[in-house]
Amino acid sequence: MLILYSPIIRFKESKIQNIEFNFSIDKKVLFAFAVSLGIILMLLLLLYLSKGLVSDFGQLYSMGKEGVSIFPHFVQLLHTIYSIFHIPLLVLLGYYLSLSNKSTFVLLILFMASSLPSVLYGIGGASRGMLFFRLFDFLIVFLLFRKFINIKIQRVINVVGIISVILLGIVSFSITSSRFGEGDIVVKVISQYFGESFLNANLHFYGNLDEALNGERFFPDIYKIFEGDLHTYKSKHDSWSYYHIVTNTRSHYFKTLIMDFYLEFGAYGAIISIFVLGLIGLKFLKSEDKVPLYRYIWIIYYYQICFGAVFDFTKGGHDNMVRFIGLFLVYIFLRVDFFNLRFKRA
Repeated sequence: MLILYSPIIRFKESKIQNIEFNFSIDKKVLFAFAVSLGIILMLLLLLYLSKGLVSDFGQLYSMGKEGVSIFPHFVQLLHTIYSIFHIPLLVLLGYYLSLSNKSTFVLLILFMASSLPSVLYGIGGASRGMLFFRLFDFLIVFLLFRKFINIKIQRVINVVGIISVILLGIVSFSITSSRFGEGDIVVKVISQYFGESFLNANLHFYGNLDEALNGERFFPDIYKIFEGDLHTYKSKHDSWSYYHIVTNTRSHYFKTLIMDFYLEFGAYGAIISIFVLGLIGLKFLKSEDKVPLYRYIWIIYYYQICFGAVFDFTKGGHDNMVRFIGLFLVYIFLRVDFFNLRFKRA
């Protein structure tokens, strides 16, 4: 795991003196579309949440595992598209908070567009993880851009951060109570949430693998090209049952990122995967005087992988593959100077 975290340990954001980006008209149109999509999606999610929360969180969570959602298909599709722009919107928010003179209204709109859709979607699925990870996203943005944010704005961010932690804590506590019961069980479940990964990795997973999945779970689209047809599942429970038969492990248990890759590719494959991720991290997490704004897309993406590594590999599966391809295309779009037909440095 140290190999995975070494790029972050070596990365010194305090050495960055200048963040470069040319806000040409094509880039402005792209960001305007992303912000508009975020606001529209937020309003739709609020609408369907107001109708769907007649069910308790425990029922919402069970529905999600069976492939049922309180959100209609077109809202789920909009959220998939929005999730491609989530990190670019976070990058734009960090830039506007630190290196621009945008009005409070513009910053508020951007904050809502870059945060609330994912939070509301997580509430609709009774997902504590979604809430927790989105809170961490904003911590990443603050830490990466704090050098350029003036003291007055930092104080406002601190207040907003405290309020957000309290509100999301209350929602998370409610979700936990509804899913598992009230009283001491809530504290026990939360403690287990943060502590079971390493125990599971050593006691349940390592040395108990019958057969690796060879990418079927993490990279199904690539697996299908080389291995043929994929298994189809009616629900997450069906997929968990299939993976249990193949691997002789409970793939849905928290187990750390390295054990997730162990399940997928075996011991040697896991080691190679960690080395590859570490090299990718070193490629983008460079402590330079000048950093192009679009590089922050992969910096935040890598931070998300490392933060989630204590639980699982959080970027696997078909939906995440779609998001990654979309994010890569956005990154290329931001790098290319279409007016001079020039490809900028990474």
